[in-house]
Amino acid sequence: NREVITNILKLLKIQIKIIEIDRGLNIFDVLKESKIDLILLETQLFFLNGYNFCNFIRKDENYKHIPIIMIESQKNEKDFKKRSLNAGADSLITYPINSDELLSQVNIAIRLKIGEDSIRKEKRALQNGLSFSEKKYSDLFNTMTNAFSFFEIIYDDNKNIINYMFLEVNPTFEKTMKLLSKDIIGKTGNDIPLFNQIIKDNYIEVIKNGITKQFTIFNDILEKWFDVIVYPIKPKYFAAIFMDVTSLINMNNKVNRIHKELDQILNVTSPICVISGSQKITMVNDSFCSLFKMERKDIIGHYCYELLCFNICETSCPYNKVCKTSKKVTFEITQKIKTGKIINCLVTARPYESSNSEKIGMVLSFTDIT
Repeated sequence: NREVITNILKLLKIQIKIIEIDRGLNIFDVLKESKIDLILLETQLFFLNGYNFCNFIRKDENYKHIPIIMIESQKNEKDFKKRSLNAGADSLITYPINSDELLSQVNIAIRLKIGEDSIRKEKRALQNGLSFSEKKYSDLFNTMTNAFSFFEIIYDDNKNIINYMFLEVNPTFEKTMKLLSKDIIGKTGNDIPLFNQIIKDNYIEVIKNGITKQFTIFNDILEKWFDVIVYPIKPKYFAAIFMDVTSLINMNNKVNRIHKELDQILNVTSPICVISGSQKITMVNDSFCSLFKMERKDIIGHYCYELLCFNICETSCPYNKVCKTSKKVTFEITQKIKTGKIINCLVTARPYESSNSEKIGMVLSFTDIT
């Protein structure tokens, strides 16, 4: 898993330093001596229980802010999701590791960490007595890559929260929300259609409980997804950071669609191959390579009739039957494999469909009946 993960992380478009922990390094020394922005943690290591270590991190004031992605050490690990979330993991990666999914999760975690670091820095500045009017002219505020907004809470005579008012926004907020500061400063949440009831409810929860909250929301007007971090500053003020994660969520949706398509062909143990609409072999599993004594690189891209010279192809092409009838076809073949051995197989051919139920090829599964 480690070699796979390291190679995938090298595809990131940002510069990173990867520290691998093994018996030669004390993980606690690494935490003390290095600025760690993200922990990728396998559930079971030869020197450490991943769940216990995740739980320890979440209870330590010095390190609890570090995002943790829990990685399943083996397929179908019992209670993986439940145990990981209970231990305090921010997100999960199941076995086997998918590169697009891992890159997406790492990108999201790093962006959230950057946002939270900005929050802590600003919060410390405010707690040290810097007024917000001084703070707004700092380079941090004006160059933040995420949309930042600062609010005053509005109470009624009975000290019940009835609304909130915009006090300040940064340039990124104006660009992201397509609103000018002069048009919203001094306005309430009810005056800005962009800020719906869901956002208002989350703001009020933060104000009432005095705790930082993070949530993801889709804005119908902008047609964008946002990760939002809201935190109280004083009894009368709070702030919010909006991070545009539309592209990352779209990528996750694409990965999910791919998973759905792959589930049709990979969740079997028998030898299988996928034939495209052009009758080329586009995918095979390990069992197929083992049965026909061939390497995957010598199979992919070839026409099916070049490698799989079925004795029925000349009179009744399985591909034509499957794609025309949308039904599975079963037949027997006699095939000479690379070693010279003759094998007999029972073959089942099924239509291969996309997530939109469009026929894009054929899936063959083989049973050796020699």
